[in-house]
Amino acid sequence: MGRPRKYDPDRALDRAMQLFWARGYHETTLSDLVGSTGVQRYSLYASFGSKDALFHAVLDHYLETVVARLLAGLHRKDAGLGEVRRFLDQVGTMADSGAGAKGCLICNSSVECGDKREVAARVARYQSLLVDGLSVALGNSHRRGELRAGLEPDEGAQFLAGIVVAACVLSRSPTGSDLVGSLLGVALRAVTPVLL
Repeated sequence: MGRPRKYDPDRALDRAMQLFWARGYHETTLSDLVGSTGVQRYSLYASFGSKDALFHAVLDHYLETVVARLLAGLHRKDAGLGEVRRFLDQVGTMADSGAGAKGCLICNSSVECGDKREVAARVARYQSLLVDGLSVALGNSHRRGELRAGLEPDEGAQFLAGIVVAACVLSRSPTGSDLVGSLLGVALRAVTPVLL
């Protein structure tokens, strides 16, 4: 029987997530991770095997917590333009907050090390969750006659997903939050004839 863990893995992942999110993969050292999580180097290696494997676990944790919470409304069966608007409002609010300066962990990781297969797989999963959620909401809106005439729900979902990624990147710049609200507002007006 193995020795019991002397730390909470979810809490360690949360702390590691915050560190990678703020500093990025390359700027985060194993010593930083030990200091931030309070988990000894040996235990980190025993649990995750390597810094890369811990980073992949952190990206999964981010998808399962932060992203899942953000996209929950869009993935409801009856989601519509109201959920799209609330989602875009949340993205805008995050950009205006201190957390906005960190952007999106998945988008940041895509830029920093998206050429790595394991990271690219998680970026693809994020994009799929985002586009699928927007497609559900816009598809329902299309059936209700609420979508801008001539706009296909899947095209609108891909467009809005691109805008969200751009907003996450812009939010990291010192003046970006000023642009994010305008960008998101124009994007919403582009998919619907009436701002709900």
